[in-house]
Amino acid sequence: MNEDKIYNLYLSPSLKIMLILMLAIFVGLSIFMLIFPFTFKNQSGPPAFLGFFWVVVVAWNLFWFFRIPHKIILYKDGYVEFVSVLRKVKVQASEIKSIKPEGPTYGFLVVKAQKKIRILSQFDDFHDLISKLRIQNPSIVLRGC
Repeated sequence: MNEDKIYNLYLSPSLKIMLILMLAIFVGLSIFMLIFPFTFKNQSGPPAFLGFFWVVVVAWNLFWFFRIPHKIILYKDGYVEFVSVLRKVKVQASEIKSIKPEGPTYGFLVVKAQKKIRILSQFDDFHDLISKLRIQNPSIVLRGC
């Protein structure tokens, strides 16, 4: 391999719009559920603890969502870097044990190395990445790729 190769996550424009709208709705609903019980004390509505519970659930899902890589970089020196909004994980290609679906999730794959890295299975030239990983690490277990 002569140069580093970057594989970008493919999301259609309509899916990007839907994700942004869902984010806005969930965050807006979280704010509403936190403010409503304290602003309108005489109105019947959701109890305050439900708002805090909802915020925790939304925050956990956002944390999980922003840890999903949107870019994979295969370096010429044999390292693979998974880049997400919240973190970067760089591993040696030879340390990757497997890439396969995990549980009932649809469209997600789990890369097992020192730690698990969940990725969407919608990267441009993903088969090229898998082929190059197989060359660098013949013992890698591939399922559903």
